[in-house]
Amino acid sequence: MDNSFVVQSIDPNSTCSRRSPAETMQLSDALTQIDQIRGQVDRARVYRGYRSIPVGLSALFAVAAAGLQAWLLNDPLAQLEVYVAIWGGAALLSLIAAGSEIVVRYTRSASDGERARTRAAVGQFLPCLLCGGLLTLAMLLTGQEAAWLLPALWSILFSMGIFSSLRVLPPGFASVAMFYLLCGVANVLFAQGAAALAPWTMAIPFGAGQLWTAGLLYWHLERKTDRRHAP
Repeated sequence: MDNSFVVQSIDPNSTCSRRSPAETMQLSDALTQIDQIRGQVDRARVYRGYRSIPVGLSALFAVAAAGLQAWLLNDPLAQLEVYVAIWGGAALLSLIAAGSEIVVRYTRSASDGERARTRAAVGQFLPCLLCGGLLTLAMLLTGQEAAWLLPALWSILFSMGIFSSLRVLPPGFASVAMFYLLCGVANVLFAQGAAALAPWTMAIPFGAGQLWTAGLLYWHLERKTDRRHAP
């Protein structure tokens, strides 16, 4: 076998390894353009139907529900149906606020790609909502024994929904998903006994978590648009 080609390819003095400054600059420009194209492709994958205002409203709904619970319920475990009604109502209002924006964006979009991203985003998050609803129903049917785990389960399932949606979400959402997960684990560890179903077990993860989410959505998806429309 002729080794001349191999020797030439690794020889620093060979013709192939010697490039003019112009050729080196062209290669650098090409690599830069590849990185820019890759960034544009990654941004094109991001779903833009989630908006900061509806998500911020869901944080307010969580804080309001916690206040309502503290006012109405002295023993949430003994009044489990009322507890679930309060937090189910807050979740429903949050779904309406966020879902209306998604539906309007879907119906008005003329882009097949944008509609496909909407279906993908909803499809990735929907299972965690369905699991949460079914587990809640099971807790209501079986009684109080395991009901103290509801805030932890809701928080952990919500984190799983965010983790599964990371591919279509802006940067930074892995930290939000981890926050919900850690809040769920903390509820398992500390929200027992007298602290079971306490208002803070929901207000902290879903109040702070949704506010954090709203901030990320505004920073990555809406801030530049606001700047372009500023006088």
